[in-house]
Amino acid sequence: MKHWLWLCALSIIFLSSPANADFYMRPKAGATLSTGGDARYSLGLSAGYRWTKNFSTEAGYSRLFGSGSVSNGDLVDADAILHFPMGPATVYASGGLGALHIDAGSGDAWKQFIDFGSGIAFKLLALQISTGVSYAIVKDADDFIQPYVSVGLAL
Repeated sequence: MKHWLWLCALSIIFLSSPANADFYMRPKAGATLSTGGDARYSLGLSAGYRWTKNFSTEAGYSRLFGSGSVSNGDLVDADAILHFPMGPATVYASGGLGALHIDAGSGDAWKQFIDFGSGIAFKLLALQISTGVSYAIVKDADDFIQPYVSVGLAL
């Protein structure tokens, strides 16, 4: 029975009408707030492909800017996103993998993480505005929350 449920769920996601398929690229601004108390501003770029009206994949890069004793860093991630259209808005849930690098001197290293999040997006013609938040569970480091806003074009 479990296999039939998975098969039905995957069929709905992947076999939905591809009429809404499109490539998108958009700048992203936000923050990373670690469970250890560090806060950094972030600026980055996300690019993705919306395979159906309910499913897309996305990759992104963000440069993290610390202040005072908080170091700068880099964040890269790749996510699978489920979309739930609701009139002019689309609610979404995401999950994926990524890596975080903090400029902490000679002993610095990339730390892998798993993230999940949700948000809401509005699309007007080719312009898309999105806001959301994700939570990342980082291996061997503090976890972090990342609220963000992005505005861009869907090509």
